[in-house]
Formats: sequence, structure tokens, C-alpha cells
Amino acid sequence: MLTVGGTSISLIALLQIVIALILVIIIGKIFKKIFKENILNKLNIDSANRETFANIISYFFGAILFILLLQYFGVNLSTLAVIGGGLGLGIGFGLQDITKNFISGLTLLFERPIKPGDFIEIENIKGYVTEISTRSTVVETQDGSEIFIPNSFFINHRFTNWSYNSFTARIIIPIAVAYQSDLVLVTELLLQSAYQESRVVAHPSPEVLLVGFGDSSLNLELRVWINPIDQEPEIRSNLNFIIEYLFRQYNITIPFPQRDVWLKNYSDVLENKNINISQEKNNQNHHHKSKKSIKDMLWEVDYFQDFNEIEIRKLIESGYRKNLEKEQILFKENEIGDTFYIILSGKVEVFVEKINKHLNYLKAGSFFGELSLMLGMPRTATVKAVEPTILFCINQANFRKLLMKNPELYDLIVNKLSERKNELVERQNELRRMGLIDKEEDDNNPLIWVRNRLKKLIT
Repeated sequence: MLTVGGTSISLIALLQIVIALILVIIIGKIFKKIFKENILNKLNIDSANRETFANIISYFFGAILFILLLQYFGVNLSTLAVIGGGLGLGIGFGLQDITKNFISGLTLLFERPIKPGDFIEIENIKGYVTEISTRSTVVETQDGSEIFIPNSFFINHRFTNWSYNSFTARIIIPIAVAYQSDLVLVTELLLQSAYQESRVVAHPSPEVLLVGFGDSSLNLELRVWINPIDQEPEIRSNLNFIIEYLFRQYNITIPFPQRDVWLKNYSDVLENKNINISQEKNNQNHHHKSKKSIKDMLWEVDYFQDFNEIEIRKLIESGYRKNLEKEQILFKENEIGDTFYIILSGKVEVFVEKINKHLNYLKAGSFFGELSLMLGMPRTATVKAVEPTILFCINQANFRKLLMKNPELYDLIVNKLSERKNELVERQNELRRMGLIDKEEDDNNPLIWVRNRLKKLIT
């Protein structure tokens, strides 16, 4: 017989309490597994929520089962309260960490700063959360090992949940180029690199920043948003390979620290140097004749001829280059339109595939795709390349920004659309029938209606 606080407790009662606790732990784990795999799984609940719900329900079930077992063994619940009070001081010191981790585990389950399936980084360790138990959280690293982290660590320390809202996140690629580099061309090539990597998302758009002037280089950053973020090492490596390849194609130099050495008698050296420079310039000129940059091709478009380098660079930042092979289809009628296209070189055919009707040929300097963007309707025709063609593509968000900054382009688009008046009337009537035209923007003159629609798009 054991006396605690004036209350006598038999050893049998203590043994029954221990047995009840062991049974609760065993049955609770079995119940959690069955509940998660056979019930929650059939309800089509995602894996992260299944784990959370299963833990919470199993804790609740275990508490009720523990009380029922004690009553079944005939243990007075007041005895349990006495034991808890008598051992409170011992629990406070001896089981402090266990209690703290248990409470932290409950906090993680209810507040959900992390959940199973999340990709997290903690103390330079990146991995996936596979389980949140009563004492610890299991993280599977990218090399396949499993780390058990006490739950209290997530409450008391700073960590990064890369997939809290989604697996989309931004990464930064630092780049250094020589001082004599053409920064407009460098910007174009870096953005082209981003759009060539399929795991770089279009929204938000990639951007290039000039972040500083180094001792031997201009320092830039390519900032891109990627999905999924857990493939960041592979994506970063792939971007670096693409950047290196494009820089090599256009003779963009990645510099290294160097020192200048001055010679008193250097006439021979200077003569040889001038010969080398002349040869290098000839090679570069020949190279650039065969490989035109977007900057050069945009300057050949009538509207952009008066743009200076700063304005051209801003324009290049809003879009990307797309190459079409002969007979390659860009898009088909009835597809959703989300891109504005400017033809830099080559020629495309516009036709209605359904009735096999040719509509038009568009050459370098022409643009198309604006109607679907403005009206929010599917494409009205199919476009394919008649010959190898280079397009400059601008997505909807950047198209809106471009119009806001360049009202002259706004007028140019409206004037071009006036040549397609019959199509405008047809589309206007179709939108009216669907109830998708606001009274404020509607007008019997389709050109005035388009102007109002454009204003609505950019405000």
C-alpha cells in the first residue's frame, strides 16, 4: 500500500494504471493506422490532412480509452488525480522535455506551420516532413536519410517551410560579366535562359537586376520563380548550363580578377595587340551577323525604332523569344489566348482550320494575339509558321504594363484592329449574347468599344 498526500493507493491500482497506459498506446497506434488508411483515404483527403486528422482523433480516442480501461479495472479516477498531483514535481523536472515536446507536437498539429509532405529547411538541412508524432517530427532529407527533430525545436527556433502555401518559390542566380559587355544583350540572354527552363514559372515573370560594380565585373542577378522548389539544385544547375552556353554563343565574357602590367617599351606588344583586337572584332562582327539579338530585331520594328537602349531593355524584360520551325503551329482556334506576339523575323499564316479558310499572312514587324487578351475569349484562328520564324512573346500581365507605359502602342493596336472591323462586330455580338459586356464600355461603334475595353484592361 502506497500513501500519497494522505490517500492510500494499492500497488495493484498502480499496476492497472500502467497496463491501461500500455494498452492505450498499442491500441491507439493500431486505431490511427486503420483510421488514416481505411477511412480518411476513402474520403479523398490529401495525405497531409490525413496525418493531422489521424493524430488528433487518435489522441482523443486514446484519452477516452484510458479512462474506460481504468473504470473497467475498477480504479478510482480520484486515485489518478492524486498520483498526478503527487508526481507533479517529479514530472516537472524528470519529464520536462517529454512534456514540452508533447505540447509542442499538439501545437504543430493544430496551428499547422508544418504538415506531412511539406518541404522544409532547418539549420541548413532540407527535407520532407513525413510524420509528426507526439514527441518528434520525422524529416526525410534529399539524400534519403531520416532525421528525428524534437517538436519543441520548431516552436523555439527559426525554420523555413518552402511549401507552406505552394511549391513555388524564388531563387537567385548571381552572374558576373565583363565591363565592356552589352547589358541589353546580357539581359536578353538571361531571360531567354529562364524561359528555356520548363520549371521556371511565367508568373511572376523572371527579372534581371544590376546589383553592383565589382573590381573586375558588372554584377547581376537573375531572379526566377520555380516550381517545384524541392528541385532547386537541379534547376539552378540547368540554368547555369544554359546561361554558359548562350554567353558562349554571343561572346559574353565571364571575367576573372586580373591586374594590369605597364611596360616602358611596348611598341611591339601594342602592334601585336592591335592585330589581335582587329581579328577579334572581325570575328565578333561575323558572329553577330549570323546571330541577331532581340534588341537588334526589335529596333527593326517600326514602332520600336525610336526606343533607346534603356527602353528596349525594359521591353525585353517584359517578354521572351520563341522560335518556330517551318509548318510549326503556334496555337489553334478556340484555344485560350494569354499571349501577345510580335514577329521579329519570318512569316506566319493565319487561317481557320475548321473550314480550311486562309485569312492572312503576317511578316516581320506585325503583331497578333491582342484580341483574345482584350476580350478574354478563345483564339479566333489558327497560326502556323510559313518559314522559320522568331517571335517576341508578352504574357497578359506584362502586356497590360506595356500598354500603361506606352500609350502610343495602345493607339497603334486600335488602328490595326480597325482593319478587322467585321471580326470585331462578330465578337462584340457574341459577348453581348453571353452577357459579358458592361454597359459602361459597350458602344455601337466596335472601335470605340475596343478602346473602352483596352482602357478597362490597363486600369
